[in-house]
Amino acid sequence: MAETSLPHNPDMDDEDVRVEDELETLGFFESTPWSIFITFCLDFTETVVLPLDRDLTCHNDLDLARGFLAKDVTGEQLTSARSQAWHRHDRLNGIAKDIQRLTLIFLYPDLLQGIESPEDPDSHCFLFLNLLLDIRPGLPTAFLDYVYENS
Repeated sequence: MAETSLPHNPDMDDEDVRVEDELETLGFFESTPWSIFITFCLDFTETVVLPLDRDLTCHNDLDLARGFLAKDVTGEQLTSARSQAWHRHDRLNGIAKDIQRLTLIFLYPDLLQGIESPEDPDSHCFLFLNLLLDIRPGLPTAFLDYVYENS
């Protein structure tokens, strides 16, 4: 699918913040295990985000993340794949680069397991939503709709 340019909508500038706030207000994170949330993130990325570009290499990142969650892939394997994915990222541009940046987060074991560090500037949820916004305005809201439909 070809990348299309959307007109700038200033109301969408804080879309990632608004969506995270709505999930928190609803008590989503208190009532939903991280494993369910990360599965929503992986599934949404695969079904909604990856089709925005023709490059299929990012599918492997999601497969490895699912393998890690199923204990079929080790943290060392994720580290190796992450290094390769960063090299790919550095050679890409446009939406392909933004999508690769998103799928890279799924190659971090702590994120997959919901382990946050006090040194992290943002929550894992916000990072995901912010990267969706970098790809295309409206994706964080589409993710929120996806969560509503699948919860």
